Amino acid sequence: MSDPLPRRGICCLLLLLLLPCAAHAQAPGALPADGQVDAAIALDRATLESQPNNADALAHLGSLLVAKGRYDEAAATLERAIALNPADGESNLNLGLAFYHSRKFEAAIAAYRKAIALNPKFPEALNGLGAALYQTGQVDDAIAAYRSAIELKPDYFDALNNLGAALDDKQQWDDAAAAYQRALAIQPKSTFVLPALAAALNHAGRTDEAIEAYRKGLALNPRDDAAWFQLGHLLYEQGHLAEAVQALQRSIQLRPGQSEAYFNLARALQDENKTAEAIAAYQKGLAVNPGDAAALYNLGNAYRSRRRFSEAAGAYHKALAQQPQFPEALAALASALASEGKFEESIATYQQLVALHPDDAEIQFDLANVFFNKGDYVSAVASYGEAIRLKPDLARAHYNLALTLGRQHEYKAALSEFQEAHRLDASLPVPRDNSSH
Repeated sequence: MSDPLPRRGICCLLLLLLLPCAAHAQAPGALPADGQVDAAIALDRATLESQPNNADALAHLGSLLVAKGRYDEAAATLERAIALNPADGESNLNLGLAFYHSRKFEAAIAAYRKAIALNPKFPEALNGLGAALYQTGQVDDAIAAYRSAIELKPDYFDALNNLGAALDDKQQWDDAAAAYQRALAIQPKSTFVLPALAAALNHAGRTDEAIEAYRKGLALNPRDDAAWFQLGHLLYEQGHLAEAVQALQRSIQLRPGQSEAYFNLARALQDENKTAEAIAAYQKGLAVNPGDAAALYNLGNAYRSRRRFSEAAGAYHKALAQQPQFPEALAALASALASEGKFEESIATYQQLVALHPDDAEIQFDLANVFFNKGDYVSAVASYGEAIRLKPDLARAHYNLALTLGRQHEYKAALSEFQEAHRLDASLPVPRDNSSH
């Protein structure tokens, strides 16, 4: 007499995925701060001591203060310059920049709009306006501003990058990728645009192109742990396990405290059948983030694959403590308990699953298998019968019911179930002599 057929594919690894957020839009760059800036500031101040209403000196000083990051002082100085010369579009632009960096976005929008009103063909002001609009959640208006800036200045790198970020926010992945690609045509070695392009390509389902973009970015900036992480994830999804492991290990080397990187590394190692290394990776990740239910579940699966059922059950219990209604963990726990011979605990766990999913024939089938192995044939017959009621074409349930009926010496009924199982699945045999069961 053989044991009942097991359920096929009881559990599988849960996918851990972490993909990057869209890049934040950027305001126009400040004037370069070099060794001459402090001297120039001193000269402007000297001029203003004798000529306090010198609008040009105020405008120049305001731009220098922006370059030095002294935004509140810059704003006050530029407002004085604009009061003396309201038609100064450059000072309005710099005032917008000072407000932007002070996170006074509504004031920045007003300043940029004044600059554009003075000069409608002012791409820098349009780009700054787009950045401030983006920060206030006006993404569609930001996109329109960026596009206007690019129409005026097609090789405007900052506006193209910002447009890509705004299109990312709208989940217009292909258009975002196109914007980033135009930006890279201007600055091919941009270490922040390449990862943004890769993420957009990945969201667009263009995985091979995304992998290539990550690789190009990492060739320029090999210390980008986030890019290594994302590359590792994509390589894993493509089935390139050895390369995925290397990429994820590199990410961890650069930033050791990443629980997600450890968990994804563990998945790749487990798929390579390097279970001991996978367990070690899960444990390192859980030392950082002990409450990750999916990782605890996957650790349990790793223990189970090495027949370390007690440790597997412990991991599943911890997963369920974090997420009590976690059906995959409940099913795996019930199976691990049954493998340890803890039939009563296994049955109780399966009954929790039945309460959660009363119409699931597979759960009833698994519960019946535990009853069978415990020697409780009456309960096994009832559970196999319930599985068949829920799913009449479940050939394995008919076959195992036949085995159970044979144990109860109900040979005629057993033969009928064997025949039905064989009709549904020709690979299941019909015993020639059922009296031996």
